[in-house]
Amino acid sequence: MQKKGTPTMGGVMMIAGILIPTLLLAKFNVYIILLMVSTVWLGSIGFLDDYIKVFRKNKEGLRGKF
Repeated sequence: MQKKGTPTMGGVMMIAGILIPTLLLAKFNVYIILLMVSTVWLGSIGFLDDYIKVFRKNKEGLRGKF
């Protein structure tokens, strides 16, 4: 009840807000590429978690192994 009305999947806009300027303005080196890969990787995990919660109606979301 406490989180009612909180938007889900808002991270897609945040990821786009990070990646688009980086692609347009950054001088690429191994650190920038590592930053982008890790951002997309963690963003996809968050997206998958929200997808499971919203569309599959599973309140637990993405479960870890531990």
